[in-house]
Amino acid sequence: MKTNLSQRTGFSLFEVIVYLAIVGVVITAVLSVATQSILNRIKAEALHSVTATTRFAIERMTQDVRAATEIDAADLASNVLTITLADGTIRQYQVTADQLTVSTNGAAALALTPTTVNITEFTLTDRTSFGSDVNAVGITLAVENDAANPRPEYQAEFSLSTTVSTRL
Repeated sequence: MKTNLSQRTGFSLFEVIVYLAIVGVVITAVLSVATQSILNRIKAEALHSVTATTRFAIERMTQDVRAATEIDAADLASNVLTITLADGTIRQYQVTADQLTVSTNGAAALALTPTTVNITEFTLTDRTSFGSDVNAVGITLAVENDAANPRPEYQAEFSLSTTVSTRL
């Protein structure tokens, strides 16, 4: 009995190599997309953290300044925001150990910013117009992510400036 070699079933070596090359290209593309998605998510979370922290801190100070009856202009030069509210409460905002803190009536300062971020700039400017009864202050706040990992996707910073005046 003779066997015909052309009737054998199976894949040739060339077909197996082509198949492996195609599978390799597809797997590489999928892994590249997945890796980039993870890195983008990490960067977005870092940016969200600093943005939310900055906006919260500015909003908190803005609300207190609007409700204040007096802003201590002498403290502004040393980047300490001291305000007196209508009920006599005195609040003081300042940066301590890279964290924005607030103290009420001289009590122990509470951190307004989480330890996962650092305050890189906290600048106060007296914006009261000459001869005006209304106190106004310019606030600039810059925050950066305190990532122990030096890779760029873990780094993020955000800066926000506003001018706010008392309403009373």
